[in-house]
Amino acid sequence: MIVFACRKCKYTDVSDAGKYCTCPRCGGSMAELTDTASWNELNDSARENLICTVYENPAGSAETAVGETAEPAESADDLQSEYLQPASEENGQETREPSGRGIIDQVYASQTEAESVARPAVKHVKKSHIMEDSPSDNKRASGIKIAALIVGISAACIAFLLLRYPGTGHESYNTLIESKNGQAAVMEAAPKEESTEDAKETVYDLEGCLYYQAMPDEERAVYEALYDLVMHKDEPGYEREVTMEEYEFAKIKDNFKFIYMAMLEDHPEFFYLQSDAVRYPEVEEYSRNSTTHIRLSLTPGRSDENEMIAKFERAADDFMKNIDITAPENEIELQIHDKLIDYVSYDREILNQMITEDLAHTAYGALVEDSRGLRHKAVCDGYAYAFQYLLSKAGIQSAVVVGKADFGGEDPLDEVYHAWNIVKLDGQWYETDCCWDDFELQKSIRDVYVLKEIEKNEEKYYLTTHHWFNRTTSQMKNLAASERTRFFITGYESFNIIEDSTHIRGMKPESDGYELHEYLNSHLPEAFGTEYGL
Repeated sequence: MIVFACRKCKYTDVSDAGKYCTCPRCGGSMAELTDTASWNELNDSARENLICTVYENPAGSAETAVGETAEPAESADDLQSEYLQPASEENGQETREPSGRGIIDQVYASQTEAESVARPAVKHVKKSHIMEDSPSDNKRASGIKIAALIVGISAACIAFLLLRYPGTGHESYNTLIESKNGQAAVMEAAPKEESTEDAKETVYDLEGCLYYQAMPDEERAVYEALYDLVMHKDEPGYEREVTMEEYEFAKIKDNFKFIYMAMLEDHPEFFYLQSDAVRYPEVEEYSRNSTTHIRLSLTPGRSDENEMIAKFERAADDFMKNIDITAPENEIELQIHDKLIDYVSYDREILNQMITEDLAHTAYGALVEDSRGLRHKAVCDGYAYAFQYLLSKAGIQSAVVVGKADFGGEDPLDEVYHAWNIVKLDGQWYETDCCWDDFELQKSIRDVYVLKEIEKNEEKYYLTTHHWFNRTTSQMKNLAASERTRFFITGYESFNIIEDSTHIRGMKPESDGYELHEYLNSHLPEAFGTEYGL
């Protein structure tokens, strides 16, 4: 077996020699590194150096190869130019101002209406040094430390400067940060010097991304930069900068978190950004000459992140092996739906204990394992994200809907927030709930004989496992039980597995995350398709 690495994003995987042509994560070309035996003998540093020998640095900076001597550490002057701002003359002496960085970790107000404007400029900035690691835990300690090292001409002199403004008003230069009470604060900060590197931007095909398509240009510019950050997540110090007019920025400044979450909704393969708690980007913004500059960077992830990504991609590819993607779209969707509800088991422990931070809520849980290592375990959103990603591999557009769903009985699923899908087939939208179509959820049936008799009646069993398949939005709001799913088994009273149910988009205003889901649902189209419904 041979170890391969992506020349573009450093993604590594093991395969037979000559098998890889393109990276399954970013589409870059894969280069052969060494055999697995030699790879296993290398330490992490040696592996990184080996990967760097094939890595195509977009900024053109040199990478250290295996056996070469690393470049000397940066001098104090280098650090000074990175962390301190351009000098200004005051009383005949040079003075410098520190820059700030903050973490947006709060749900802001709902989307502001966007006007028709010219496309904002997007600028790529890549730092040439390795940044200090930022904490990846969503519950990280609040606040921000700014260290400034000032070197005098005649003597070495070090000063530490910290500025903090707890107010929420807009300053000429400000950075949105999270204060100790969890509220957004504004901190004065001067702009950094722009990188002199001639960076080459990558153009991504995002036209199949539903939320991206529905956004105004200002939000698209931020979305593109955030997506690019994820594509370069393994490059320490990688940043993106977006510039726009102040009046344009004013329309979207409260939507930064919403835009980021919409980007994640478009890409369920980014499950690792929500594997424990959501990993938010660091955002810094300042204004100069009526122009707002927004710097974005992503904090480091978990140590086994790339290993998880490789497992996920292999699992998705294995799932799709028996799916005929040359068939019409509605037949592809049906194949994936039927295989998924047989493939995944509902993770009732996660539901019963109301555990909100677990891989069972992601496509990874459905296609690989949950956080406890139980294979193919998911709850409703795990089913929905897996369905979305598998459909995307066949070129079918879909998205996840969040709302309130209920049906009769004493089941703990009654009156809970729920997730399902909208799917676009031949230009028409449909709503599908793979989770509730999974017959395994019918825990009230304990009699093995009855279960076997139900499965024997192929027609009614099919209707039972496709009751929430390809419905309109209107139908899903009030979906009545059907006599077509009533079973008559000798020795038993007749019974209907399916009961009246409701799927309504949205959440209660007092619910956590209400503003976020209002923003997301406002971008989703209603489903009116009936051609492929039951």
